[in-house]
Amino acid sequence: MIFEKADVYNFFIKNLHFSFGGGFTKQLGFLIGFFIITLTVLPAVVVLRFPNIENTSIENVINAQNQQEEETTVEAFAEQEDYPTKVLVYIKHEDVVKEFDLEEYLVHVVAAEMPASFEMEALKAQAVAARTYIVNKMLSGNYPPEHKGAAVCTDYTHCKAYISLEDAKAKFGDNFDEYWSKIQEAVKATQDEIIVYNNEPILAVFHSQSHGKTENAHDVWGGYYPYLLSVDSPYDNQVSYATFTFDDFCQRIKNFNPDANIQSPADVKSPILTDAGAVKTINIGGVDFKGTQIRSIFNLKSHCFTISFNGDKVTFTVKGYGHGVGMSQNGANELAKEGKKYDEILKVYYTNVDVVKNDNKYY
Repeated sequence: MIFEKADVYNFFIKNLHFSFGGGFTKQLGFLIGFFIITLTVLPAVVVLRFPNIENTSIENVINAQNQQEEETTVEAFAEQEDYPTKVLVYIKHEDVVKEFDLEEYLVHVVAAEMPASFEMEALKAQAVAARTYIVNKMLSGNYPPEHKGAAVCTDYTHCKAYISLEDAKAKFGDNFDEYWSKIQEAVKATQDEIIVYNNEPILAVFHSQSHGKTENAHDVWGGYYPYLLSVDSPYDNQVSYATFTFDDFCQRIKNFNPDANIQSPADVKSPILTDAGAVKTINIGGVDFKGTQIRSIFNLKSHCFTISFNGDKVTFTVKGYGHGVGMSQNGANELAKEGKKYDEILKVYYTNVDVVKNDNKYY
C-alpha cells in the first residue's frame, strides 16, 4: 500500500485531535509517533512511487514525475482519432521547409500526381500509395541533405509532386470545385490507410504508365524489394518518339561519357533487356550505358525504347511513361473502370501486400 503525504498528515491531525484529552504522556507519544512516520514512511513513499530511481535527489524525483506525466499525456493524445500526423516538407521552389498535416498535404500531392478526371477508386489508390511513400520516408529517418531536415520534398523527380491551392485553381479552372472536392473525398475515404509488407510500410513508388508490364525494382535501381516485382499492365500502350541528328546523338553520348567512340550506327549494339522488356544496358561506342541513363541523356519518357537510323536521323521509339516500377496510374484507372476497388488495384501492382489502417502503430 502506498501512502501519500496527505494521508500521513490527516492521520497525524486526527490522532492528535483525539490525544488532547489523554494528557501529556499521550500527546508526547503521538508527537514521537508522527516524527517516526515522517522519517521512515515518507522516504519509502518516494522509493515506492519511483522504484527505478536510485540515489534520487528531490529535483530528479520531480523531473521524473513530470516526464512520466508528459509521456502519459502524449500517449493518450495520440490515441485520439483526430490526432493530426505532421510531416515536414521541403518546398523546393520557395527553398523553405514547412510543416503540414499529413492528410491535408496528401490532397495537394494527389492533385499534382494524378488527373482529377480519373476514376474515384484510382484516386483512392493514389492517395494510399502516396501516403505510404511519405510514411516510409518519415520512418526511415534517412533524410537527404537537400531536404534541409524534411522527410520529403516537392520535386516530383525526387519525391512527390505538390500543387498549391492557387495553382490548382488555375489548373482546374471552372472544374476546380468539383475536382478539389473529389480529391479531398479520395483522401478522406482512405484516411490513415497504408500499404504494408510483413507489417512494414512499403516504398510505394508509382509511375504514369508502363510499357505493358511493370519493372522489377532491382532492374531499375538495384537492391531487392519483394513487393516491387514485374506484373502485367495490359492497358498501358502509350508510344512516343524522339528524333535527333546523328551528330547530336553522338555529341550527347560523348558529353555524358567521353570514352564512347562512335563513328557509325554500327557502334550502337543491341541492348540487354530487363525481365519486363525495357533496356537494362546498351553498349554505345564501346561503353555500356544503363537504359535509365540513355533516358536521361535524351529526355525520353521511359527506358523502354528501340533505336533506328535513317540517313542522318536517329529515332527513339519509346513505350510507357516513367520509371515503370510499382503502380501504373493509367493501369489503376483502367482497373477502376472495370470495377476494381482501390485495395484490389494496389494488390495488383504491389506483390503480397496488405492495405491496413494505421491505428497509431506506424506513425
